[in-house]
Formats: sequence, structure tokens, C-alpha cells
Amino acid sequence: MGFLHIGNYICTWNCSYEVKSSKITPTITSLELSKIQTFPCGIHGSDITPLILSAEVVNDDIMRVTVRDPGSLRFEVPKEIVPGPSRRIISNPALKFVWTERPFTFAIVRTSTGESIFNTSNERSDPIVFEDQYISISTTLPNGHRVYGIGEREGPLKVEPGRDVVMWNADPWSSAGVSCEEGINLYGDHPFFIELRGQGSSTSSHGVFWSNSNAKRFSASKEGDSLETKSIGGIVDLWFFQGPNPEKVVQQLTEVVGRPSLPPYWALGYHQCGLGQSNKAMLNEIMEKFDTLNLTCDVIWSDIDSMHNNRDFTFDPILFPESYANKFLVGLTSREMHWIPILGHCIVIDESHEPYSLGIELNVFAKDPETGKPLKSELWPRKCHMVDFSHPNATKYWTILLKKYYSIAPFSGIWIDMNGLFDFPHFCVILAIFKTHAKKNFNRAVEHLQWILRKWSCSFRQIQYSAMESSHAQGLEAF
Repeated sequence: MGFLHIGNYICTWNCSYEVKSSKITPTITSLELSKIQTFPCGIHGSDITPLILSAEVVNDDIMRVTVRDPGSLRFEVPKEIVPGPSRRIISNPALKFVWTERPFTFAIVRTSTGESIFNTSNERSDPIVFEDQYISISTTLPNGHRVYGIGEREGPLKVEPGRDVVMWNADPWSSAGVSCEEGINLYGDHPFFIELRGQGSSTSSHGVFWSNSNAKRFSASKEGDSLETKSIGGIVDLWFFQGPNPEKVVQQLTEVVGRPSLPPYWALGYHQCGLGQSNKAMLNEIMEKFDTLNLTCDVIWSDIDSMHNNRDFTFDPILFPESYANKFLVGLTSREMHWIPILGHCIVIDESHEPYSLGIELNVFAKDPETGKPLKSELWPRKCHMVDFSHPNATKYWTILLKKYYSIAPFSGIWIDMNGLFDFPHFCVILAIFKTHAKKNFNRAVEHLQWILRKWSCSFRQIQYSAMESSHAQGLEAF
């Protein structure tokens, strides 16, 4: 139920659905949901009806609930990204799906105790709202609960009552000891939380993951009795993990999203990296300092100032020439050290630049959905196109260029930077000025750049990102 204040009146609307038909097997419950014909919800468009809900017992520890629009193809996170568990043996499932018919609500319940770990029955909000650009689903929370997660964001891991967590990847910077505002969303998107209930030996845990790549918001009520999740697109695709302790919850989560990769042993050592540390004079000074202090360094990273005009797979002829890079890498190898250069997905529009011409040939650049032509942006190398990582030729594209790059400068790893949709021409101008001054007086250029960042504080929020729309090979449209 929703409420809208108009003058001295309170108008209500009902976003509820009812179950029109059902099909039940031992592991899958399929429901057709129809909008109850009352005053329409219409928060951000027309209510979609009917809806198809599927609740699947995936294995003994995991349950999945999806809600889809059968009349329209909506973007879903590809299975290549979220593969799901390979363990499908079901002998004694820990979770079950229960529901009410009118109005429709559902709960995920522990079979052993009957406890609901997720329950959409809430007097203050509708169980589910499903519109073209607005999806909402909420769960009640018991007294004494603790919710952790919903990253990546600045601030405590615990989600306190009244907390709103926005999930839309951003690149905020903090500098000169000034941290970004608490709660601000960061680079990653992890729509997952662990809820703990009880105390001491009676504590139990479970987890919830919403596989959705659109902008989202998780809102904990001020009273602490509910958690509402919202999205501007996609579908409802919820995974429930029975735990019953945090370690088991995380193990069950990684069954779905994939296990972490085991890093090489040297990657666990000391790494030296920083903008402004990629020129030959600074690198020589850094290496001498490590020797003087008798400190061990395992990895040197090179930032964008090592490139020629900020172009991928190039070397700045003055700050980091190719001839110096070769000698430098030989020296690193003799010390049993490693080198990681930076690469962006922004490829300068220049027919003489091989990464551009190859990208056109393999058709790997993200497209403007209106024209069908490669989308234009302005990033580090100025006017550029952006590689569409979901394109079937993307792997071939990067393989060709990285093989050639490796033959010139053998690297141990690659720093993939700025692989989202960005556009900030003002910062490109500042970086160009920095590099110009760096060739004359490097230390003064660094001081000037630091002064700018101090003025901006969490400055990437203040740089105006263009509102861009692009289409990808797998059907994703990003706004």
C-alpha cells in the first residue's frame, strides 16, 4: 500500500498482485501473478501484469526466486557472469518457499524451525512493485537482527536502521587526508547482505543476493523492522543462502558467483604504485631508496603517465621511453621483481593507432543505440571509443594487442583501469597540463596536481560525468 499527500488529503494506491495459477513440482514452484484491479500504483510507469514467478530449490543450502515479465525481454545478468552452483544434489533442502494468494506475499522459511529468513508481508509497503523502470521488493526484519554488507561503499560494514545504500558504480576520490562522505557508493556493485539473528551460541546467519546490474537502492527502515530493495530495471533474481553461519553463507554465495581466483605468490608481496611515479627519474630514485633502506619490493606499477599522450600500449618518449622500459624490466627481472602497466578501455580515435583500427575491424566498440555507430567519449586520450567487454571479439582484440605489447615489454600482470562508461573532458585537460609541466619540472607538476585534488576533495563527484547511453553486444543498455 502506498500513500500520497495532496493538500489536506491522503490518497492511497495498491500495488498488490494475486496468484492466478500455480504449478508445483518437488523442486520448483511456478506462479502466474496478476495485478489486483484497484487504483494503479504507477510510481514510475504502468504496472506490469501478468508476472511469472519461479521459486527453485537449487540444492540443499540455496534457493532462487525470479520474477519476470513474460511479455517483454528484459536484461538479465548473463550466466557467464553469475554461473550458479554446479552442486545440484537435493536430499534434504534447508529452505522452502511459502506464499499467500491474495494479496500475494511470499516467504523463504527454514524447514527445520519454520523461521522466515525473508518475508514480503509488510503493512507499510507492498510485497512487490514491478514497473518498466521501477522494481521494489521488501522483507520484514525481527528484533535484534544485524545486517552486514551491501557494498561497495564508504563506511561501516553494518547497515544501521534508517540507512540508504545507493548502488551505482562511481569513482569518488579522497585526497590530502580528506575522506569521502560516509555511505558514498564506490567502484564495485555487490548487492548482497548477511543477516545475523540471536546471540551467542544461538546465533544464526543467512544471506541474500540480488543478481541485478541496474542502479539499485537498499533502504533500511528507521524503525529497523524492514529492508526494502529497489532497482530501475532488470528483473527480480534473488538467491537465498541458509548458512547457518557467516562462513557457510560466503561459501554458498561463491558457489553462485564463482570462487575467488588464487593469486600468484608474488602478488602477496609489497607493491609500489602512484600517479607520477612512472617516469624514469622517479623510478630510479624509488629503486635507490629501497636499496638504501634495505626494503624489499616485489612489484612496480606504472600509471597512465608512462604512456604517450595517454594511449594504450605506448611509451612516453620523454618520461618513460621504450628503450628505458626495456632496461628497467631487465633490472626488475634480475631482482626477481615484477611489473604491472596500466591499460584503459578508452581507445583514441586515430586511424594511425593500431588499437583503434583493430577495434574498428573487429567491431568491438560500444555502440550508440540511436545511430549504431561507435559511441564517442572524452577520456584520458581525449576523443575516444570504449571497448565493449561483452562483445564476442573482445577477447581476440585484447589478446592480439597484449601479445604484441608483451613482446616489447614483458609484464607480469595488467592493471585494467576505467573499464566502465565514463566521460570527463575537464579532467583530461588537467591531466594534459600535468604531463606538459612534468616534462619540465616534475616535482612542481606533482605539487600542482595535488593542490587541484585537495581543492576537489572527493572530486570525481564534482567532475561532470556526461549522462551517456550505450548498447552492448549482449543486449545491455547502460544509462
